[in-house]
Amino acid sequence: MATTTPQGPESIMRALELLDGETGGLTLRRLRQIPGGLGAAQTLFDLFGADLRPNQREVLERTLGLHTGLSERLADLACELGVSRERAGAIFRQGLANLMKAARESIDLQPENPEAPGTGLVRYRGDAAERASYWAELPDGERRRLAAQAAQLRDHEVLWELTLAHLILYGDKGTRVSERTVETYRHGVADLLADWQGENLLRPAATAGVNWVRALERRVLRDPRDGSPLLEPGSGRLRYYAPATVALKLAAAKALYRALRWAGATQATPFVDVKPTRDPVHPWDKREAYRAEELELLITAAEPADRVVVLLGAHAGLRLSEMAALRWADVDVAGRRLTVVLGKGGKTAAVALSRRLCESLAALPRGHSEDFVLPFRAARARERFKQLCRRNGVRYRGREVHGLRHSAGVRVYQQFGSFDRVAEHLRQADVNTGKRYGYLADEALSEGLKDW
Repeated sequence: MATTTPQGPESIMRALELLDGETGGLTLRRLRQIPGGLGAAQTLFDLFGADLRPNQREVLERTLGLHTGLSERLADLACELGVSRERAGAIFRQGLANLMKAARESIDLQPENPEAPGTGLVRYRGDAAERASYWAELPDGERRRLAAQAAQLRDHEVLWELTLAHLILYGDKGTRVSERTVETYRHGVADLLADWQGENLLRPAATAGVNWVRALERRVLRDPRDGSPLLEPGSGRLRYYAPATVALKLAAAKALYRALRWAGATQATPFVDVKPTRDPVHPWDKREAYRAEELELLITAAEPADRVVVLLGAHAGLRLSEMAALRWADVDVAGRRLTVVLGKGGKTAAVALSRRLCESLAALPRGHSEDFVLPFRAARARERFKQLCRRNGVRYRGREVHGLRHSAGVRVYQQFGSFDRVAEHLRQADVNTGKRYGYLADEALSEGLKDW
């Protein structure tokens, strides 16, 4: 938690006086209508912004223009982040609510109405492990009361804190649960709350769980900008949630109810026997590799940070989450190696670097937030890469960022003709997984790799 100067409590009190009393959460439009509202938000962000989740921090920074002085429209930001306009608004409101919660705690100030949604239920201090310990150390009766109250109020922030606490305390990965899993589960819990508006969370109907999953499988994907249905390229058919997406949302819902049962708030098991429809497409067939000439075009046209994204995927074989988590402390340009810390499956491994990747890393400015190599997080890296492909006429659909990793596997197989080398470079536990790249090398690329 940020510390304040002796004048800090007074400035915090003034900011809270301006922003308190709004029901349903402060929207961006309403905040701008409050005299001094933007300045109050700036004050709280300067003091407590470090405690926000990355996506909340980014949305508040950019929509309020806190550092640049240029505010961005929520609709434009939602499009860039790949979420709906409503979801971006919810992130804004949750972030501002968390700033206000942290401010109250810093001066032991409680809201006038402790029963109001999103206020006063759980302290917002420390990292995820510390917050999990907070839940674990609560007396059983208090944990049950807080969880039941959050469910009755449909308080997403508190329900997510409870879910994450249980995930950290009892999940297989413990405190090493990946940032990607955390974000995916958090969105899944939010989606369930949004879809179950008429459902009693503590006593859901017997068929509520299976009906929700089947409805997800039939849900048409829509453009976050205008709400129009998205169509499959070529066939023109409507696009639906992928089976893997439905499975992840189901996993998040199950995690929420495991946490509620742990807290003693309910004994309901609405998802215990629910299974998503099996995906008939093999994981290997979901992402195509980028061709050598396409990669060269992207590398040449990209800005420095985007060039590093392309090369981290197409040469080093990193996944998007691994790129976003990479820190300068884990990169040895002189030794031509980097270390992937807590990659897929919680594994740490060394990765050899190509000459061009070393050169691009050496040319990239340092000193970004928290010493990350990339100056943006995973969602923005994905959107920037998508735009890079669009600008240069390179097909993105069916490849996405993960297709760069497939290109790395193809190139390794082309150069060495060994599935063992593919598995080693891509850090795959099963050598048979690498056999797919032999097929891709024959079909997609005809030239061997020279002078990476």
